[in-house]
Amino acid sequence: MNKRYGMGKRGEDMAMAYFKRNKFQVLERNFRFGRAEIDLIVRKDQLMVFAEVKTRSSLHFGFPETMISDGQIERILTAAEAYLLQKDWRGMVRFDIISVVIQGPNTQLCHFRDAFY
Repeated sequence: MNKRYGMGKRGEDMAMAYFKRNKFQVLERNFRFGRAEIDLIVRKDQLMVFAEVKTRSSLHFGFPETMISDGQIERILTAAEAYLLQKDWRGMVRFDIISVVIQGPNTQLCHFRDAFY
């Protein structure tokens, strides 16, 4: 496993644990649709959240939450639409970003709700 993939997986693990602590049910991890991937799909009551997890080992190149491109957002929205149709979902939907910075023993997780749509 390469270092970059390992860091990303660690961030996703932390995001998943965060959602579980906040009483969300994890429905999917790394859901793929065509070229798109949604890191986490979680649900709480009548709210479904599609979460993009951005993990970095430093802030040298900026905050992780700013590292999502317009093209990536479009792909996530397309994949989310397919997932919602597949599941015949009728509840509320939200698109969040989980930003994780892991610097040695120090970790910071920030949750940005309604980050895009």
